[in-house]
Parts: sequence; C-alpha cells; structure tokens
Amino acid sequence: MMNGKTIFFLGLLLSIFLQKSWGQEPMVLFEQAIREQQKVYQVDKSKRVLQLPMQYGEFIPFDGLDQQLQVTDVDSIHLAYTNHPQGLDFDQLNQDRFRTLAQVFPELMKQNVQFPVKIIEQIGVESKEQASALYHGFSIYINPSSNKYLQLDPEKILQRQMQIKKQFNALIKRKMGLHLDDDQSTVMAFKRNHQQWDNVVIVSDWTGSMYKYTLQVLLWQIQEQSMKQLMGFTFFNDGGFKSNADKQIGQTGGIYHVYSRKPTDIIRQMAVIKQSGDGGDIPENDVEALIEAQKAYKDVHTLVLIADNRSQIRDIELLEEVKKPVRVVLSNVRREGEQYIFNEQYVRLALTTQGSIHTSDMDINDPETLRSLLTE
Repeated sequence: MMNGKTIFFLGLLLSIFLQKSWGQEPMVLFEQAIREQQKVYQVDKSKRVLQLPMQYGEFIPFDGLDQQLQVTDVDSIHLAYTNHPQGLDFDQLNQDRFRTLAQVFPELMKQNVQFPVKIIEQIGVESKEQASALYHGFSIYINPSSNKYLQLDPEKILQRQMQIKKQFNALIKRKMGLHLDDDQSTVMAFKRNHQQWDNVVIVSDWTGSMYKYTLQVLLWQIQEQSMKQLMGFTFFNDGGFKSNADKQIGQTGGIYHVYSRKPTDIIRQMAVIKQSGDGGDIPENDVEALIEAQKAYKDVHTLVLIADNRSQIRDIELLEEVKKPVRVVLSNVRREGEQYIFNEQYVRLALTTQGSIHTSDMDINDPETLRSLLTE
C-alpha cells in the first residue's frame, strides 16, 4: 500500500507538494476524527452529499468536484478506507488523503472545525479484488440549511492541471524516457465525444511515432477525471521485435491488455510494451488488436482505435470478425486545401463496424458521408 515501493512517482510528488503547501492544518481533522469499523461503508444517498472518491490504496481523486465549500456548509465528513492487507499501518495513506481534501477544499482548513469527522475502516476483506470493489475516499455531507454552491475558480483549475502535467511529464520521462508532446489533435476528438461513448476500451497503436497521442489522452483523462466510461486499454505494436517474415495475418501478436483505469497500472504497462519493440515495418495489426480487445472485454460497447492515418492495416481481411462499433481517432491526417485525405482502409473499418471517423476538428458519424470518402 502506501510505502516507497508501491506508491508510484506521481503520487510521491503530489504527497511532497501537499505536505509543503498545507503543513499540519489537514492533520487537525485527521487527529480529531472519530474512528469506526464497518464491514462495508455505504454512502448515505438520502442526504445531500458530495463524494471525493479515490482508488484503493491511493490518495489522488479520480472524480473531481466543481463546488467550493465553507465550514458552515458542512454537516459531517467521512473518510472510508479498507484494512487490507491486514496488519499494515494506513495512517500515512489517510493523512495524504486529508492533505488532498485540503487541496480541493482549502476553505475547510481556515477555521475551527465545527462538524464531526469520521475515519471508517472497512474490515473483513480477504483479497485485493474485494478491497478494490469497495468505496474509498471522502463523503462530505452538506448542512441542510446550506444552499451555497460556488463554481471552482478557473484559475485554480488551470493551476491544478498544470501541476498534474508537470508531474505526469516527470513520470513518463522516468519510466519510459519520453517527453510529453503538445500535439492535442487526438485529445480534441475525445473531448468532443467521450460523453457519448459508453463502456469504452481504447485500442492504441503503441509504436514509436504514436506514443505522444495516447499519452496526451491519458493526461487529459487524469486532469479532467474523465475515466468513468473507460474499461481499459489494449495496446498493439505489430509483433514487437518479430521479423516481418514471421508475421502471419491474425497471429502477428504484440497485443497487451490493461484491465484498469488506474494511471499507475496503465503507465507501468506502457513502459513494459515500449521495451518489447515497435513492429519494424509500416503496416500495423489494427484488426487483430480490435478482435482481441472484444474478446478480452466481454462487456465492451465501444472500441476507440487510436491510429496513424499514414499506416496500412496489415490484416484488413479480418475486418468481418470485429463485432463492436469502432470509433477511429486518426492522427497525421493530411489536408489538401479544405479536403482531408483519409486512408480508405480506416474508412472501411468505421463503415463496416457501424462506427465513425474522428480527427482534431471533425467527426464523421453518418454512413453516407463515410461512403463518400471511398474512391472504390
């Protein structure tokens, strides 16, 4: 859990930042909190409550709040955590969570506490899988007499996003030797469409020239806490170090699944895949990766393919085996005047799967429009 071996670098940086920024103020809430034990903590939805959920074993929130609170707005605060593995000391983890609370709601730290604070330990859990399924984080119950909900200061939002970007950039440099690129073309497609995409698996071309596009999407998801619809990632690198002569249609390989929304898990796997090669030749095994993704994620509704418009699809002949809609987010789309020049293989992929094509500034969802892009 929260020790130097298992807290990933992003979390460590944030912990240091929060300690320097807030000193001992959040510890007043931590030290005064009432301790309780429950088998399963349930948020009381019959009351007005704001939730600041966090992943099991972490203190970085993955759902943001757009409200500001004063002390007089709060009726009580609950922090839920799980005692697993049993026998560990969770004080450091929970102290860091209170520092995060101070970062999100600084006004709560400027006056004497007038409301009860509880730290609720969930007990009897026997596995990491059971623990991960429970609620972790804060439940902030609102005073019934309060009607004050202010929008978060845009300047504070920007400051928070820049801090996350700085930490993210340091992390990927340390883990993968990469630098974050400012190319936002892929991110723009996600910003416009992510709320319409449900139960999503992102299938990403994870070869040299494409690293920057998926990294930008991941950073945006962390900054905006937009991970709710995401089931996981499937990365493909066209067989890695496999020789071109050994690449067989449908059996090229180099496909990796990450069954997690946690940035730690995703970045760790990105680093592993990067070390396994990037395919060598230009064609990619996009369709094989899509087929494997729909097998791996049984409840997936939408496959979002991050692809390079300049590359050919090695295994286009397997297209009929893809049974889920594919939203093709293309990078490196060339323009001639006002006209986009699309790789027709990706157009066929979108059309055949009842999917769509997306660029930095265009969404093509209509089948007739997709057909008009084909020359054959």
